[in-house]
Amino acid sequence: MSIFAVYGGSFDPPHNGHTNVLNLIMEQEFFDGVIVVPVGGNPFKELVALHSDREEIVSEWIHGVAKNLDAEKIRTNHWRFNQKNLILDLESLHLNETSTFRTIERLSEYKLADDLVIVIGSDLVEEVSRWQFADQLIYRYCFAVIPRGGFQREFPGSFREIPLDTTNFEPSEISSTIIKSKK
Repeated sequence: MSIFAVYGGSFDPPHNGHTNVLNLIMEQEFFDGVIVVPVGGNPFKELVALHSDREEIVSEWIHGVAKNLDAEKIRTNHWRFNQKNLILDLESLHLNETSTFRTIERLSEYKLADDLVIVIGSDLVEEVSRWQFADQLIYRYCFAVIPRGGFQREFPGSFREIPLDTTNFEPSEISSTIIKSKK
């Protein structure tokens, strides 16, 4: 059975914290790969960069990550590293998708893996229940929660979590919002 992590976000802009999370996900033994999904929109915050700019910025970031991993390019936006897949899915950006549930359902239809796990920061755990189609999302999918400094890990009752080995992971205090506010 193959399991892919889905690492979505605005990545507006991507930063070292995003790279550290991506590396943490790639290090987890039970994941066969990760699909990085820059979202088309976010109903909870305003995106600064235009879609075309974000596509270019995120593509450069992921290509850089793949190069640093010395990953083998399989095809456009798809690499292999240590028997794991790294995939950049830009369709959510093109479709202006704002629903995590719809995005995950679309990715499921591609049959890239037997199961998909949603990666979120611990700062988002309390927000999941307010997301569009939250009940279906929580019922159908498991979550991998990345620690963020200052945020507790309290989950809704039906929330299913895949525990991550974060032994060598240092939670990041940096965020795209902080970066944008300093400009």
